[in-house]
Amino acid sequence: MSEFLKNCWYMAAWSDEIGDAPFGTRMLDQPVVLYRGSKGQVIALGGMCPHRFAPLAKGKITGDMIACPYHGLGFDASGTCVHSPFGIEVPPAGKVPAYPAIERDDIVWVWMGDPDKADAAAIPDFSY
Repeated sequence: MSEFLKNCWYMAAWSDEIGDAPFGTRMLDQPVVLYRGSKGQVIALGGMCPHRFAPLAKGKITGDMIACPYHGLGFDASGTCVHSPFGIEVPPAGKVPAYPAIERDDIVWVWMGDPDKADAAAIPDFSY
């Protein structure tokens, strides 16, 4: 297994790649899904549903929530499962990782490490 630097910013996509549909990618050998929330902000979550491991990039966005394409479990911007189409309470383990994401200089940056250590000042300046 490869070791990766986690506590740093990684370019995840160009800003114009994140639109109305979920954008799936792999970062540090992990599936990640990027999408725009209700206010246009970029949201970055782990890319697999914890229930049946379906790719969230194939899911549907509603406001700040993304729904799994398999059973329709919905995850909010914090990665918490906030919707179950079955009307049952989802256990606390029913969540996906949430990653800090910042859009700057037409680039979407994602922090894959400890969210408390994410410092926007450490993002390289690519302005022109």
